[in-house]
Amino acid sequence: SQQQPERKRISPTIKIMIAVILGILAVGLAVFALNKSKDNAEAKEYNEMIQIAAKEYATEVPVNKRRLEILLRNASSVASTTDRYAIYKALFLAKSTDGTDIDARIAEFATTQVMIPDVRVVIIRDVLRKRKNPAVIGTLLEFARSTDEMPAAVAAIEATRFMSTDIHLGEFLDIIKTTKNDMIRKAAEENAAEIIEKSGSKPALGQAVAQAHETETDDVIR
Repeated sequence: SQQQPERKRISPTIKIMIAVILGILAVGLAVFALNKSKDNAEAKEYNEMIQIAAKEYATEVPVNKRRLEILLRNASSVASTTDRYAIYKALFLAKSTDGTDIDARIAEFATTQVMIPDVRVVIIRDVLRKRKNPAVIGTLLEFARSTDEMPAAVAAIEATRFMSTDIHLGEFLDIIKTTKNDMIRKAAEENAAEIIEKSGSKPALGQAVAQAHETETDDVIR
């Protein structure tokens, strides 16, 4: 009878290599499945929040830290243009369910995150301004003083207008005296005027303004 050709045995080294490759593929598939599952879960949570915000008479959108980050990421994403109005509304109506300081986080995000300048302006103007939390005034004014994005700086000052009280007048007078930008100066002037208008201590504030006027040598600023 004809002798069958002897099959070549796979060397131990090749077996180990194949096992390693299969292991890598298995891990890669597991990571892909995990990421896909995470993406699907985030998409579900995102859609839930947007649907709540889209209701005509919605008054709040419950969020925890994770859900807030989902909204913020989508708010600054170029791909989210169709839902952007609903995202801004969801952020405006966001109410914490786990103690997350929503206003502080939105203010931090709006003033530090890399994003399209127009989007930054809208987050400051249509979210933080409407939420009216005086706790973010410091963050917004610090940003207005340091940023090169002039429309966003103006929006930051304007956003604080109806949150500010007597104690903030000095900061706006300082901005009026130090800025070289007419739009920023105008926004700060209007904030100062608003504070004085609604103050119960007009004489004291008037004196502060008069003193600032007396010590200023630049005719434009005066």
